[in-house]
Amino acid sequence: MLQARRASRLGQRLDRLTGGADGASLEALLGQNLERVRAVMAQVDRLDGRTGKVESELRTALGHVGLVRYNPFEDTGGQLSFALAILDGAGNGFVVNSLHARQGTRVYAKAISGGRAALRGRAAAG
Repeated sequence: MLQARRASRLGQRLDRLTGGADGASLEALLGQNLERVRAVMAQVDRLDGRTGKVESELRTALGHVGLVRYNPFEDTGGQLSFALAILDGAGNGFVVNSLHARQGTRVYAKAISGGRAALRGRAAAG
């Protein structure tokens, strides 16, 4: 009789365990959760691919910008001259330099490769 009561209790516990909140079986609930996990994993894989593409494009994007205003001559004021550097992540890009004087303004540009300015076809410390 004791064994029958224990078996009955175990049967009731098993029924509660396998009959989900809305009457669905535990197997069905696990199947639904497994499908959700698979969908999330597929979405993570897609996002990982997109992230890699964005990271590779950012390496060549001109995103490092620096601007310095200065006064190259004592007889002019207002710091109207400037140097503007625009580089990518590898240190490639260009520098634009504008020198303002009483006689006029001159603008110069120089290519930058690997963080160094080109000097007559050669790289020089820049």
